[in-house]
Amino acid sequence: MRSPSSNGRVNPKVVAATKELSPVFEKHGDEIATRMYDLLFTEHPDLRHLFSLEFMRDSPSKHPILKQTDDSDHSNESTASCPFLGALDSAQRPSLQASKLANSIMNFCTHIDDLDQFETSVDRITRTHVMRGIHQEHYPYLQKALIQSIKDIAGLDAKHHVLFAFEKSFSVLSDVLIGRELQMRKALKKQHGGWEGFRLFTIVDRQDAKEGGGKMYITMESEDGAPVIKFVEGQDVCIRWDDPEQGLVVKRFRLHQVLKPFDPHKCFTVVVSRSLSKAAVGATELLLEYGQIGYEIEVSPPVDLHARVDMGHQNWLQRMFFH
Repeated sequence: MRSPSSNGRVNPKVVAATKELSPVFEKHGDEIATRMYDLLFTEHPDLRHLFSLEFMRDSPSKHPILKQTDDSDHSNESTASCPFLGALDSAQRPSLQASKLANSIMNFCTHIDDLDQFETSVDRITRTHVMRGIHQEHYPYLQKALIQSIKDIAGLDAKHHVLFAFEKSFSVLSDVLIGRELQMRKALKKQHGGWEGFRLFTIVDRQDAKEGGGKMYITMESEDGAPVIKFVEGQDVCIRWDDPEQGLVVKRFRLHQVLKPFDPHKCFTVVVSRSLSKAAVGATELLLEYGQIGYEIEVSPPVDLHARVDMGHQNWLQRMFFH
C-alpha cells in the first residue's frame, strides 16, 4: 500500500468539513476507535509489536499472560491533544485507549484551524515513532482502518464530503509526522555514536537496585563494539526482542548512568521495574525472564520524549497545513 500523500494543503472547505466530524466523535468516538484497532490488528497482526504489549488486553483468551493495570511504557503522559497515534504506549485498557484516541481526534477536528496547541504533541509523537520503529509505510494501514471504522460506526457513505475532508486532513497530518520523523532519524544517525533504527546489543550485566523497590539495572554493550550516543539524563530507549511466545516485543525503558565497571562509551544501562502483581506477566517480566547475561537484544537511539525542538519559527504546524 502506498504511503499517504496530501497532494497539497487543506483549504477552507476541507477545514469546515473536517470540523463537522467533531460531534460524530463526541457521540461515537469510543466505538470508532475500538473498531479501528480491531480492523487494524485483524488485517495486519504483524503490526502488533509496534504497540505496547500491555495495550493489547482486549481479549484475555488471546493474551492470557498480559496484565490489566501494570507494566506500561508510559506512566502519566498525556495524549489528550495527540491527533491520532497518541494511543501508543499507555497504561490504559483498550476501552480507555479508545476514549483517549476518540477525544484526541475530536479535538483535532474541532481545532484544525488553530493547531498551535498540537505542536508539543506532534514533537512527542515523532520521538515515540522513531524509537518504536514506526515508518512511513505504516501510516496507510492506520488511515484505512480509521476511515473504515468511521463508515461502519457512524454510517457515513464512502463518498460523504466529511469523510473526504477528514481523509485529506489526516493525510496532511501524516505527511507532517513522516517528515519530522525522517529529520529526527537523520539527526540521530549524525550524532557521535549514533545510528538509525535498531542496533544489536548484548546484555552484559543484571543488578538488583540497592534502593530496592523491585528495580533492576540491566547493562548492555553494543555488539559491534563501536561507540554509542552519550548518556543524557531523562532519555529513553526502546528495546526490541523476539519473545518465544509473543513474537516481536518492543518496550520503552528509562536510561540510567552506566554502572561500573562497564564502558559508558559502548554501553547503556536501563532501569527495569518489576511489577508487584503476580496475576500475569507483562513485557517487563518477559525481558527479565529471557534477558539473561549474553542475551542479544536490539536497541533504538536514545531520545528525550519531553525535549522541545526549536523549529526556528512559531506556528510551524499551522504553516505546514495551510501554506
